[in-house]
Amino acid sequence: MSRDEAEKLLTAYDKKYNRNEELTFWYKNIRFELTYLAPGMQIPDFSFETVEGATVSRDSLLGKVYVLDFGLMANQLYQEQYDESTVIYQIYAPQGLEYYTIPFDPSANTIIGFFQERTRFWDLADPPSFDKNQLIDRFNLQFFPSRILVDAEGKIVRKFVGQEFEELIPAITNTLSQTN
Repeated sequence: MSRDEAEKLLTAYDKKYNRNEELTFWYKNIRFELTYLAPGMQIPDFSFETVEGATVSRDSLLGKVYVLDFGLMANQLYQEQYDESTVIYQIYAPQGLEYYTIPFDPSANTIIGFFQERTRFWDLADPPSFDKNQLIDRFNLQFFPSRILVDAEGKIVRKFVGQEFEELIPAITNTLSQTN
């Protein structure tokens, strides 16, 4: 299905269900994703500092394949998927994958505690260095964890939300094979 066909179907859906608040939320969420975060689109602008002090931005990552990992360390699903994230990083980092976790926990103690119990292999954004609300709006973060895979040209390969984590591995494999 083409993007134009999807837009037409969403417009028809909106006309039919615009009085149902729950269905309107779904429609607006999908419309935003199609308009700003669809595969093949340029990743929205972002910038943050890592806890090590490096500045990371959309422009600094051009030429690299990377994952932006938006998470809540206190989230049970994020905790369950962390070991898999570690394996993914260890397999694909030597092939050029960059991985960045952007934590959204309200307490720094939660983030610190999370990594006292686990080894961290990739860069972690320093929470004071980014505007959480701006990132939530810019990347339409409705659920955590959410991960966005970006190709070397700075284009979105796909956004993975929650349980869609299993689909990340084949997407990374395919993206890196097209880059190398």
